[in-house]
Amino acid sequence: VERYGIFHMSDLHLNELISPQEANGNVYDFSVAAKRLQKHVQEAKRLFKCYNVNKVLVAGTGDFINSDRRLSEKLASATSQVRASLLATYLIQQVIIDLAQDFNVSVAMVVGNESRLGEDDFDSADVLASQNWDYMIFQQLRMLFIGKPVGFVEAFNYTKQVVTLDNGFNILLVHGNLGKNTASDKHIAQMVQQYVMSGVPIHMILCG
Repeated sequence: VERYGIFHMSDLHLNELISPQEANGNVYDFSVAAKRLQKHVQEAKRLFKCYNVNKVLVAGTGDFINSDRRLSEKLASATSQVRASLLATYLIQQVIIDLAQDFNVSVAMVVGNESRLGEDDFDSADVLASQNWDYMIFQQLRMLFIGKPVGFVEAFNYTKQVVTLDNGFNILLVHGNLGKNTASDKHIAQMVQQYVMSGVPIHMILCG
């Protein structure tokens, strides 16, 4: 019997530095992010095993890299965006490797707005959606796992994507920033209605 688990990651904002003085003792950097991801994997694996899960979808909904378009963000960067994207790829690679030790894993991702390379590089048009660190991380991961038993779900549109599991369960991945009030119940209902009208029922929505 196939039992599915979903491992959701969003808004990791890797490359951001937060010191204890800034956030009432909260600290954030790549080391902290690595520990949090490891804990997330450990807790997810424990839950998946309780429910006899054998297939896992790793779903990413954007903003894996923190923005550096504003001066304050540049000053709070741990390293360059290129190095950060490589570190992010490595951390998520370890997540996938860890999950794949116990489950059949597939990976699907959409891009976020903070991870876009330029001010105007975010749109549903493919050329702008791909001008994004999240897109680059996804493609780097896909290449790293070539020949390995991990599947990657390519999207027709990297700002929103419907992933269909083998049992027909449809999951909509979206970062949630396109248009006005994109996180509102009304906007979500409109999106679901559009898919239903085109013959694609949506059973779950994962947002950033």
